[in-house]
Amino acid sequence: MTKIKLLVFLAAVISISLFPDEAFGQKNAKYEVIITAVTDNGIAANLYLPKVSGKHPAVIVIGGSEGGIRLADRWGEPLAARGYAVLSLAYFGIGMLPAQLEEIPLEYFKKAIDFVRAHPAVDSKRIAFIGNSKGGEAALLIAATYPEIKAVVAGVPSNVVWQSINFKERTVKSSWTLGDKPIQFVPYDTTPPFTSMSAMYLKSLENKAAVMRATIPVEKIKGAVLLVSGNDDKVWVSRLMSDLVIERLKKNNFRFKYEHLSYDNAGHAVLGPPSIVAAVTNNNPSASTQIDKLDFGGTKEANDFARADSWEKTLNFLDRNFKK
Repeated sequence: MTKIKLLVFLAAVISISLFPDEAFGQKNAKYEVIITAVTDNGIAANLYLPKVSGKHPAVIVIGGSEGGIRLADRWGEPLAARGYAVLSLAYFGIGMLPAQLEEIPLEYFKKAIDFVRAHPAVDSKRIAFIGNSKGGEAALLIAATYPEIKAVVAGVPSNVVWQSINFKERTVKSSWTLGDKPIQFVPYDTTPPFTSMSAMYLKSLENKAAVMRATIPVEKIKGAVLLVSGNDDKVWVSRLMSDLVIERLKKNNFRFKYEHLSYDNAGHAVLGPPSIVAAVTNNNPSASTQIDKLDFGGTKEANDFARADSWEKTLNFLDRNFKK
């Protein structure tokens, strides 16, 4: 795979609409949901609130390298219907936000945390963060940086900060900054030969000096951690990187609960409401075909099972840590 092919693959991952827009039912729905667009303090988000009085545990959800807010929004209604306040948060690729996933300030996410904590319908002591793929990397990093986060769900995440993804310029920069300074990162090793995205990431992890500098200090997280991965992830080596997160937590005698759900024969799309996958399969065959062509990994059966199983276990994880 050449550098050009790599960029084309990444662009396809970001630009293809993976899931259709149809609404989906939730068998566990309990409350009606109120949805409000949020632009306070410079953040771009949607707030989903259950239509019931009281202070609710809150969940901030971000997507991955696709940008925008669409996939984060998928979590809003099903979680809010179960009694959670949900902030689906965009962090690039929409409106006035950065166009590229490059040097995104962590302070932006702190603004979102502060917004949620100050909301009258939120219990400020019960805030979780959920991210998938590149958002999984961000979720672990954000939780390790800001102690207000009391639980993390990271789908197909990374144990290190990776190089940014910029389609306008071939820059080699960090994905994130803190205090106006780039966070140390692992650069992509695109020297030949490499034949796939996951192989490129695996080869890049051989840069031990960069890995040491860029490893996310997950032991600083102030709450429970749930990781979800597939062993046939064709985008990046999420099972290996999740295992390395668990290894670091064990080594540092992490005092909160942690778990890694790893699914055999499953690929990159293993976290989220399972009805999304059903919608792709049943209502939008062309989208399913596009996904197959890009090869995110895993068999249909394994991916469907992983998504359904991890969804239920994610709900149990949140309920266990936040429901009174």
